Amino acid sequence: MFHIVGCNHGIQVGTGGFAALDGVAANEQREHFRAMLSSICAQSGIDSVFEEDGGPEETAGQQLAGQLAIPWSDVNTSNDDKQEMGIPQNYVEGDYPAEMKNKWNRQREVFMGSKIKAQRGNVKTSLVICGFDHLDALADLLGQDGTPVHRYDYRNLPWYQDGIFT
Repeated sequence: MFHIVGCNHGIQVGTGGFAALDGVAANEQREHFRAMLSSICAQSGIDSVFEEDGGPEETAGQQLAGQLAIPWSDVNTSNDDKQEMGIPQNYVEGDYPAEMKNKWNRQREVFMGSKIKAQRGNVKTSLVICGFDHLDALADLLGQDGTPVHRYDYRNLPWYQDGIFT
């Protein structure tokens, strides 16, 4: 089974590091996010974590995997991967048509899904953390073989405040 959590990437930052320099509202959101991930792991018997990570700091998912002594893997596309796929490194913020950005997102999701399936091995219940733009398409890809997929979108939870992370 896959438990896939969509997120704004700013919320992924773990405790310590530069997060301490952010405002109270940002760190409160991160605390709720970490608690949500911890709850998913405890209730579902998560035995591996896969994450679209692109930041310089440890993520909450990475820290949680370390605490639980389970494997964690970054499944993000590197700049070299994007170059091989013909995707501009700055495509998300760049001035490209929405159709192209969507096409490149789908390419990256296929890449991430393949990486997850290749690295998953014999584990039974995995947590996948990715950006909201990838949540549905990646969940669909991971469930194509009949593997159950549970999706989480914290934007509908009471603790979520829009606009803190964009």
